[in-house]
Amino acid sequence: MLSKAYKKTYWRVYRKSQEKRNFGKKNNPFFLKPKILKEISEAITKSKRTISSALDLYQHVAFIVPTVIVEHIKDQEARDASVALSRTCTIVFQKTIATSELRELDKHVWCWLGTIVKHADLGHISGKIFTINQHYLRHLKEIIIAIGPP
Repeated sequence: MLSKAYKKTYWRVYRKSQEKRNFGKKNNPFFLKPKILKEISEAITKSKRTISSALDLYQHVAFIVPTVIVEHIKDQEARDASVALSRTCTIVFQKTIATSELRELDKHVWCWLGTIVKHADLGHISGKIFTINQHYLRHLKEIIIAIGPP
């Protein structure tokens, strides 16, 4: 559930709502200029020649979001939330997860969710961002405890 849906959600939150499927609205704190998005997309496309598709999502989450993308987000809260979601995915994709990482995971999930709820309430991003995948994030810690990490 965190794979392609995550990337789609993430890319859609960076844009303003010129297209109905994008989540950003006026005063979107996650907004990236179209020129920046194009440059990042082109760099990712070029790198796909050397990165296997199995590693594609992990590479995106672990390296591209917290370095390349976050540096272009002006709003500090949105930057922190983006890094939190990135860290959430990085923890979830590990083979083993320590108890301390479960606490960290929960903190990061709620940072992300709290930020998008706040900005949806303010009308800065669309409520359409609240998909089943966002709901699933709320339960990650309990699922991992119940069935164990991957």
